[in-house]
Amino acid sequence: MKLTDYDRYIFQSITEFGHAVKNSGPRLTGHNSDSHRFDNVFSLPETIDIAANKGGYWPEGAEGLTKVQIDATMATIGLKRALKLGVIGAIPNIPAYLAGHPMNMIEISKDPKPKKYLRLGVHVGGDANTTQETRLNRGKAIMAVVEALETEGYSIEIWSVWRNASGAHRASIEVCLKQSSAVWNVHTAAFALANTSFQRRLCWRYTEGSPTHRLAYNCGHGRDAPHEDFDLWFPYVTGGLQSKLITPAMALDYAVDIAKRALVK
Repeated sequence: MKLTDYDRYIFQSITEFGHAVKNSGPRLTGHNSDSHRFDNVFSLPETIDIAANKGGYWPEGAEGLTKVQIDATMATIGLKRALKLGVIGAIPNIPAYLAGHPMNMIEISKDPKPKKYLRLGVHVGGDANTTQETRLNRGKAIMAVVEALETEGYSIEIWSVWRNASGAHRASIEVCLKQSSAVWNVHTAAFALANTSFQRRLCWRYTEGSPTHRLAYNCGHGRDAPHEDFDLWFPYVTGGLQSKLITPAMALDYAVDIAKRALVK
């Protein structure tokens, strides 16, 4: 599938998205956003209130992230090979060569100023059996990778993305969490990246009243979601992927591996 096949809904902040959900029209298809069949942190009204009136401020979630035992320095260590600028060749130093000097080659290194701006997207969707606990592990691991990259001088813009499809019905809800020059906010990070209600309440409710409302019948999935608009992409959480997020250490390995593969493209 191509990104042009999706109906895209783009919001510059959690607050803007929260107000869009709060003021969305009546449901045209489905009531999944009210369902109690899935692992959710909050009810629909509670989730809307946090997004629209508190800008995603979720102190309990931030506390939960701090309790996940992941050290950002471990992400830096894991990424060091991909971040390393090494020698890629040499050219002769002609005067030194003619003078018989043994050190007669000049090292040519990689550009000391590689791309320092990264657009990072996190698919916040997941299969029905994915749980809040593993979302916390994943969220903290992603935050550790962001911190490690910023320590190395990268400017990172971060987006929460719900990009799902079911047959011909496809929607992409994109919410900016952090501009490249902004300071990382652990409270909004926790709410958007580590809270199942962001997907199962807000994204689903918005879809139910949107022009793509037919997708809301079963909400589809994002397993094959395109992501060419991002430099670094954390995909939809399947049951299989969740098995890699069971512990904080496993989640960090997963996040670092994705970042390493993106950086060495």
